[in-house]
Amino acid sequence: MNSILLFSLFKRKNLQARWFVQKYSQFLLHSWATEYCMIMNK
Repeated sequence: MNSILLFSLFKRKNLQARWFVQKYSQFLLHSWATEYCMIMNK
């Protein structure tokens, strides 16, 4: 297999992984903030 092709594939996968981690951390932060607001409102 071509190493350049492999590298570009890896880069694209890495970008997707980073995007997923970013979205997941945003989701976690949002859910944590929601929990916190609910606790504070009680």
